[in-house]
Amino acid sequence: MIRRLRLRLPLRGEHGVTLIEMIMVLAILGTVLGGVTTVFVAGSRAELQVNNRFQAQEAARLAMGAVRTDVHSACAVAVSGGNTVMTLSVPVTDKTKNPVVPAVPGEQCGTINAANIAKIIWVVCTSPTVSTQFAIYRATATTCPSTGKLVANNLINTGGFFVSTLTAGAINWGETQTVDVDIAVTLKTGPGGAGAPFDLKQRLALSNTVWSTTSGTACSASVPCFPGPCDYMNTVPVVPTPLPCYPPLVT
Repeated sequence: MIRRLRLRLPLRGEHGVTLIEMIMVLAILGTVLGGVTTVFVAGSRAELQVNNRFQAQEAARLAMGAVRTDVHSACAVAVSGGNTVMTLSVPVTDKTKNPVVPAVPGEQCGTINAANIAKIIWVVCTSPTVSTQFAIYRATATTCPSTGKLVANNLINTGGFFVSTLTAGAINWGETQTVDVDIAVTLKTGPGGAGAPFDLKQRLALSNTVWSTTSGTACSASVPCFPGPCDYMNTVPVVPTPLPCYPPLVT
C-alpha cells in the first residue's frame, strides 16, 4: 500500500496551466502579433501608394505625350468650354488625290472642312468611373459624354486643363502660338485612399504656327496667313514698333 502511494505522489505534482498563466501568454502573444500586423499593414499601404503614384505618373505622361504630338503638328488652336475643350487645326496631306496634295497652312489653316486640314478636338468630360473626377478624350466633337478615344482617366481639375497663352487675343511678338496643358491624375479610391495626385504641366508650342494681321479671320488664298513666329512690325515711325499677330479662326 505504501509503495503504491509513493508511485502516485510524483503524478500529483504534474499539474496543467492555470487561467492566469494562459491569459498572460495570450496578452504577450497579442502584443507581438499586433506589432507584426502593424508593420505588415504599413508596408502594404506604402506599396499601394507607390504603385498608385507610378500608375498616375504613367497615365499623365502618356496623355501629355499624345496631346503634345497633336499640338506640335497644329497650325492653330482654340480653347473653349471653360478650359476643358481644345480644338486644333492640323495640316495633313490629301492622299485622295494623285499625285497627293500637301497642305498649305498659310492658305488653309482654320478653314472648315478643308481637304488638307484636320480638326482634332481634345475634350474633358466627367469620368466614366468616378463622378467626382474627369477623363480626357481625343474626339471629333466637343460634346460630353464623348464618343472619342479615352486617353486618360481619374483626372482632377487644378485650374483648367487647357489654358490659352494669348495676350489680348494676340500671339506675343517673336513667339509662336502656345497653349498650357495641365493633366493632374489621382488614383485615390476615397478620402483615405493611398497615393497623392500627380500633376503634369507643360507649355506646348505649335510648330506650324501661322498668324494674321486681323483678328477673327481664317486663312485663305486671297488673304493668306504668315508662317512662323510673330514678326509683324509697324515700319511707319522712325523707330519700328511691334504690332499684334492674331491666330486664324478655328471652327
